[in-house]
Amino acid sequence: MFVGSNHTGKGRKSVEYAINANANLDVYGKYWNGYIPQSYIKGNYIENNNLSQYYANAKIVLNDHRDDMQHFGFI
Repeated sequence: MFVGSNHTGKGRKSVEYAINANANLDVYGKYWNGYIPQSYIKGNYIENNNLSQYYANAKIVLNDHRDDMQHFGFI
């Protein structure tokens, strides 16, 4: 699963890689409509108090980091 918005309109590498690999992916976040196939989009928002349950139930959670975050040490 991936939780994060496509606010830049440039997508996210982890989402792109998963779609290119035909992974079973659920995407939650804003601004994905028209950028990725609708079948991957499961919602625009997950309440913070429910987020841990979503993460716990996912087999794999893709990171939400952008390229500019690497500069600050995010892996």
